[in-house]
Parts: sequence; structure tokens; C-alpha cells
Amino acid sequence: MSGASVSGVSGASGVSAAPIEVVLSPIPIAQPATPAGVAAELAAARACGLKVLPRGLGTRRGPAAAPAKVDRIVSTAKLTKVVEYEPGDQTITVQAGVTLAELDALLLRSGQCLPVQQRAGTIGGLLATGADGALDLGYGRLRDRLLGCTLALANGALVGGRGRVVKNVAGYDLPRLALGSLGTLGILVEASLRVQPRPEAHTSLVFRFATPDAAFAAANALLDGGLEPVFCDVLVSANVPDAGPALTTRLAFGFDGARSVVPQLIAAADELIGPHKPGTLELGAGEHDEALRASLDDPRGAAVLRVQADRTELPALAVGLASAAHGAGLKVRADARPGLGLLLLTVDPAPEPVVRALLDSARKAGPAVLLQGPAVLASPDEVWGPPPPDFALMQAIKRALDADSVLAAGRYVGGL
Repeated sequence: MSGASVSGVSGASGVSAAPIEVVLSPIPIAQPATPAGVAAELAAARACGLKVLPRGLGTRRGPAAAPAKVDRIVSTAKLTKVVEYEPGDQTITVQAGVTLAELDALLLRSGQCLPVQQRAGTIGGLLATGADGALDLGYGRLRDRLLGCTLALANGALVGGRGRVVKNVAGYDLPRLALGSLGTLGILVEASLRVQPRPEAHTSLVFRFATPDAAFAAANALLDGGLEPVFCDVLVSANVPDAGPALTTRLAFGFDGARSVVPQLIAAADELIGPHKPGTLELGAGEHDEALRASLDDPRGAAVLRVQADRTELPALAVGLASAAHGAGLKVRADARPGLGLLLLTVDPAPEPVVRALLDSARKAGPAVLLQGPAVLASPDEVWGPPPPDFALMQAIKRALDADSVLAAGRYVGGL
């Protein structure tokens, strides 16, 4: 179950989970103010045979499968304590309800940051969904920054793994299991994270290219050229009906670093991509940098697909899926991240037959997850695809940590 997260979740690049409509009915919501209170809520629910949906602020998008049944929501919104912050060690421990905006403001005072572009929701929701980000290219994935965590289990126990712990769960790398598991193993109540110095300067550029092949070639030149962009995305898109028969292709990339270094990186990048004949410079250094980065980490559409594929397969995959969606009369954007082996596809609107066909095509290239889509496609098999070869091990871990399937039953792979 590594690659999934747990905690104040609701609703991957980058991939967070749309508020789950199933909880809009009058379902009781508990908001404990302490980790022990969260554990007690779970123990009480288990004793009564109730099914629990963990929730933070309900702002993040994640895989679109709905729980089979929800009797009670347990929210981490009141777990807002900063437990420990050691700027000199570049580590911080916070409770799950601390918002990303609050965390960023605190770290700013010491000239540090958690290098994720997302600002909505809580740290618990970010970890619970295992959200992707474009900046993962330059700063590494969330799993590399999660030093330790504490979970409240369905039996009422508080357990921890690595870093700051209440009690170790022998034999399990709990942070890896918890990250991205959507609250299906336990409710994440506390996390210890590695932070880093905030870059002095950052800038982004966007070039339009005549063909997708040229844009991907330029992206590969950047990735292999030793400049270490913090993100490098090829965007293949079409706005219907005014896009005409052709797709538009852009290359978006950015650099962070010292004020004296970033201009040098931009100049060097110009030399690397020049032979691939970029066209219009649509976003120059210093223009709308934050807005661009935020848009990459918050894909908007009636349907959002996340696909893992080899770097060499991404060009054909991005163009093929974008062309199919465009041919069906949909607005589409394929955000390919060659350095991460990842594609985020957004379409609007999202007719069920077309979305199903896009998922089927994507799954021929690699694992594909429906992050958002039509309600008719909310079953785990539709959202996640076929269970992986190690599914029996995943089932065993679920039984070990939540034997009665109290938590978020049905949301995860194979209906876990």
C-alpha cells in the first residue's frame, strides 16, 4: 500500500480529492481536538459496527472512488498544534489539521519552506492523498520528506513509525504505508517533515512549439542538460470549439535558486532549447510565475486522469489521449512530466463513454487512476483499474491495521 495516504482526506499530479458528495447527507461529524480523541472516536465506531470516513477540510482531490458506506465522519480539522519545530535541524512536527498556508507562514519566518506548490487544505490531506506536484522534479516526492507519522487506528490505538513516535508498529514502514492510503489504514494525526531553505528567487517560462515532438525534444534537452529545472512540463491542449483541428503544444519550465544564479540558468536553458525551434514566448521570466505553478498542481476539469508511463512513451501517450478527447469535442489538456514519468489529463465536459475509453487507452501504457470523473465511474475497479500483483499483501496489511474495515471502506484499490 505504499503510494497512498491517510488522514484528513477527502478527495493525486498533482496530483488532491474533490469533496466527496456522499458526505453531504446528514452524517454525524466528530471533530476531536486531540489525537487521543481521534483514536477514541474510532474505537467507539468499531464497537458499534459503524463505518468511518476520515476528513480534513474537504478541499483536496484524490482518486474518485466513493466509500461503500459512511456512518460517521471523523475530522482532523481541530488538530492544529505545531508540536515541535527545529529550524537548525530543518525538521518540523505538526498535527494533521495544520493548514498548508499556516505551515508556510510559520516556515517563512525562518527562511524555510516545505517545497510544495499546493496551498489549499491541511498537511493531513496532502499526505493522505499523496498528492503529486510539478515541483517534485526538483525537490523530490513527499515520501522523501515524511520522516515519521502517528496514526489513530480503528482499534483505538495510537501508533507511530520513524521520527517522533508514540509506539512503533514492528515490521511496518508506517509513513510509506500511510502516504496516499486515503484514510483506509488509520487516520493520520501527526507528521514529522523535513523542510529546507526557501529559495531566494524563482522564475518560470512558457514557450509554444509547432509540434509536440519538438516540445518533448526540448524538454529532454533541459532534463539532460544538467540545469536541474524544478519543473519541466509539456502541455498539449485544445479549447473546443475554437481550437480548430490542431492541438496546441507548450513547454513550461522553471528554476529556483540564488538571485545571481537564476538568470544564468535561464540563459543556459535558452541555448539548450534553441535548436528545437521554440516559437512564441508566452510567459517570460518573472511574469505570473506563482499562478502558472499553482495551475500545474491544480488540474481543473470534469474528469482528471493520472497516468504513469515511461519517459519514452509519454509523447505518444499525451498526443494520443489529447487527440482522442479533442476529437470527441472536449476541452482537453495533457500535462506530461517526462522527468517524473507522469501524465495528468483533464477533460471538460466528461461524458462517461469517452472517459471510460480514455482510461482504457491510458491503462495500456501504465497504471492510470481516475482522480475525478462522472459519478457512474465511482467504483474502485473503474477508478483504480485492476488490482496490482501484490494485492494479497495489501489485503493482509489492511486486515492487520483495520481488521473490521471500519475506515473508508471501498475507497482504495480493489475496494479496500
